[in-house]
Amino acid sequence: MKSISASSTYDQIVSEADKIYNEKINLYEIGSSNPENLFDDMEDWIEDRGNNPIDEFGLMGPHKRINECYGSLLRPGNITVVVARAGVGKTQFCMDFCTKVSAINNNVPILHFDNGEMSKEELIVRQCSALSGVPMHLLETGRWRQAGQEVIDKVRDTWKKVKDFKFFYYNVAGHSIESMINIIRRFYFSEVGRGNKMIFSFDYIKTSYEKQNGLSSWETVGRMVDKFKQLIQKELCFSEGPTVSMLTSVQSNRLGITNNRSSDNIVDDESVVSLSDQITQFCSHLFLLRKKTMDEIQSEPEDFGTHKLISLKYRWLGRDVHRALQPVEMPDGTKRNNYVNLHMENFGIEEKGDLQDLVDNLNSEGVGAVEGFLDELPNI
Repeated sequence: MKSISASSTYDQIVSEADKIYNEKINLYEIGSSNPENLFDDMEDWIEDRGNNPIDEFGLMGPHKRINECYGSLLRPGNITVVVARAGVGKTQFCMDFCTKVSAINNNVPILHFDNGEMSKEELIVRQCSALSGVPMHLLETGRWRQAGQEVIDKVRDTWKKVKDFKFFYYNVAGHSIESMINIIRRFYFSEVGRGNKMIFSFDYIKTSYEKQNGLSSWETVGRMVDKFKQLIQKELCFSEGPTVSMLTSVQSNRLGITNNRSSDNIVDDESVVSLSDQITQFCSHLFLLRKKTMDEIQSEPEDFGTHKLISLKYRWLGRDVHRALQPVEMPDGTKRNNYVNLHMENFGIEEKGDLQDLVDNLNSEGVGAVEGFLDELPNI
């Protein structure tokens, strides 16, 4: 620290101090910093895991099909990205998912960075609406007290649910990536504790079109994602490995527009990701979230949700690899890639099975209709 430039900014001083401290502590705790032969430890690691099996790796979520097909979306040291058009519900999905994952896993602390588009009060109302099922406008206006005893009971039952929740909000509008990294470090060591698990939620990846420090917008975004990845995968890594998992989102480009379009004119691949290809490169899971088109809703059975969650990239899969990878055969004989159905209402999210569940439902309805027709035929 004595050799640092006297003209260094506050952020540079704190960043350098954090870097020195964390690198040295990691070196002492983890052991050798030299390259190691993977096969030297293979037998011990695999045999030890066989002696001490675990059900899942990472923090498991509330949605059955997502867990089965893709495993944990919040694996320590990994980044999961949700891409969607503005207003589709990426903030809604990420906040709801992180909150429910935390509740399932002994209230793991969540650090939520907002890029300045939503205030603390707006997020409070959204979370309350999601947990209570009470419409947002009743909560915002305070009219929930005049909406009947059932609504009052729903709101006040929420206080019991959130009593032990740990969802920490921080507005990072105008902050540099170095500043955000420093905030995460200080929060982790002061509030979470060395070696403990944490969920980092970032809403959302964006940048201006102006060059920053001589970098283009896509280079700035790539640098941001790379810095986050280095932090959670290498710096906040202890004797048991990484401890922080990250969920974030990014807006899709114009290819992701679905309003007033039929399903035949929709693009459902990674070309919809905006800003930088490095977002796709650095993430472990990448999902496209979009509303269903009118023709999709009309052709589906009831109660299969309002949105699609489509896997665009996976580095890890769940226990049902076949279901995740194999195309689903449709009733007309064509095949399509699987996806998960979601229902979004009042900022709450409920999974409604995957495409295979939907097809199974259609097939069973078809069988039922034929059987009903045969039952009505006169005996000959």
